[in-house]
Amino acid sequence: MNRRYHQQGIRLTVLFLLCVAAGFVANMLQAPLAWMIGPMCAATALSLSGHAPYLHHSARGLGQLIVAAAVGLYFTPSALAQAISHLPAMVGVALLATLAGCVTAYFLIRITASDLATVLFSSIPGGPGEMAQLAAQQGGSSPLVAIAQSLRIAMVVTIIPLSLAAVGVGTESLGSGIDLAVVGPLRLLEVLAIATLAAFLFHRCGIVSPMFMGPLAASAILAGMGVYDFAFPRFVLYAGQLLLGASLGLSFTRDIFRRAPRFLLASTLLTGLLMAVCAAMGYVTAQLTAWDLPTMMLATAPGSVSEMSITAETLGLGVAGVAAFQIVRLFIMVPLTPLLYRLASSRARLRDRAN
Repeated sequence: MNRRYHQQGIRLTVLFLLCVAAGFVANMLQAPLAWMIGPMCAATALSLSGHAPYLHHSARGLGQLIVAAAVGLYFTPSALAQAISHLPAMVGVALLATLAGCVTAYFLIRITASDLATVLFSSIPGGPGEMAQLAAQQGGSSPLVAIAQSLRIAMVVTIIPLSLAAVGVGTESLGSGIDLAVVGPLRLLEVLAIATLAAFLFHRCGIVSPMFMGPLAASAILAGMGVYDFAFPRFVLYAGQLLLGASLGLSFTRDIFRRAPRFLLASTLLTGLLMAVCAAMGYVTAQLTAWDLPTMMLATAPGSVSEMSITAETLGLGVAGVAAFQIVRLFIMVPLTPLLYRLASSRARLRDRAN
């Protein structure tokens, strides 16, 4: 028993050393989102090698808590008012993204002949944990759903930031970011303590993604009231990115790729299609609103709310707008997807009876 714990400790140490080294290398190469993409690549390589340690799900939760508390501070009174004024656009984008996910699900089920629950919950963009849990409740394969959703997020956080950086998007070229003074250590601990309490309360209330939604709500409310007017130090944000990247990378195992290569390949290709459709929605939304195009590309991207929010913060885009769009989509998709599944299942049963 002690030997097993010792080996686990060594593997965890190796994991984090590799992730830190990969973060430094990616940062030296001036890669966007370096402290998430670098650790994600390192953790993926370690996982596929078969020597990955067990990383408790609380590591991703801690990363989400840090990122959410930091993102919430960008909900200044003016940013909050701007986000609320665009609520109809947020709802419309969420519904269209859900429809686009249904279309990709149709193609995926035709290509792979997988069961409806697995296909639907893999295709509609949401959090890996939330969608995997919903799929399991309907008899789907939660591991396949989790890996398909994780693959989608990995593609989004890699392709979109690199694409935006390639065309010169960054803090020096945009005016939509918000410059805040860096918080001191005591206030930082205060914010993190409040964020932890909010995460616990959201978890007890059964609210979706409590480790992100709770801290985000707490810091956003305080920032919107003018109580907080500062930002987190960069190294704290880098730590949150590293935890998110490492957790995402470790989800890619050799076993899951061996079990369903056709499903994952088709899902990856259709994710590219979904990203293109969401990018088109971002372009149209930018034309119809006061938001700039790069911000809307992230706001409508089929990623996860935590990853997209920290990407916006890193690139100096409209963090509050991106977070608001992603949150509205999450709250619409989580209850709507099971309803869509029940409707599709009922139609399938009626069709089978007719035949």
